[in-house]
Amino acid sequence: MFAAGPGSVRRWALPLVSLLLVAACRVETSSTASASPSGTVASPALPSPTEATEATEVPSTPTFPAVELPPDSLVVLSAGASFHVVPSEPAILTLDPGSEVIVAGGPREIGGETWYEVRYPAQPPHQFGWARLSDPNAVALVEGDCPTDPQAAMGMLAWDRLQCYADASLTVTGEVGHCQGGVVPAEPAWLAYACWVISDGIGGGLDLHTNPDGGIVFPDNRVRARVTGHFNDPASTTCRYTEDADPAWLAPSADEQILLCREAFVVDIFEVLEDLGPQEG
Repeated sequence: MFAAGPGSVRRWALPLVSLLLVAACRVETSSTASASPSGTVASPALPSPTEATEATEVPSTPTFPAVELPPDSLVVLSAGASFHVVPSEPAILTLDPGSEVIVAGGPREIGGETWYEVRYPAQPPHQFGWARLSDPNAVALVEGDCPTDPQAAMGMLAWDRLQCYADASLTVTGEVGHCQGGVVPAEPAWLAYACWVISDGIGGGLDLHTNPDGGIVFPDNRVRARVTGHFNDPASTTCRYTEDADPAWLAPSADEQILLCREAFVVDIFEVLEDLGPQEG
């Protein structure tokens, strides 16, 4: 559990290398990440594009080192870094020391280097991309608080929620609706992907996973509901990605897929408080 105060930072004891960040072309305009803990340096504005330098050759078959920076965790840089479009593209942006980024996935071993998928800046709107981890000592995992109000969990990063509530039941209240997304090619499917979401109305929310054997049935309409559930489901140890990605380095490693499933919120009790009418869209 994260018990440290706001802004406390845990350093990972790993060998020296520089962190290069990769920016993809898509932008996310909302996030469940809470505000940066006090005591850390806030993310700077996106800098101006710089000259492209040198491309990294991407092999067709990556290897998968152990997960050192968990998915959906916040890290702060103590040294400069550069954005790339993808691992095979040259740098396009430069970041300053003190920049905060959210780790979205990884790691991948590509061309002898370790890469992580990231979101930058830490507060929305985000750019997505891949990061070359060439100096783990220049990257620190920011430890968030464990709030006493369980409702605040909907505004936390998934890694912080797992650390705070891995061995506890959590009850939250909010509006529940059905998303329009696709599926994740992983098993068990119910734990790897969820299309029902509970929202707190202020930008936070939780995907609602349901075990088919649990007897949970969601209503057709949007509702206000009280939901009790848990993280770190026992079935997460069986999670595995089931497709060949193209390119291959996009697929999560076995350890990463298990950790993603551990971070999933599995519903135990679903109580409808108010019917809000038909689903929109």
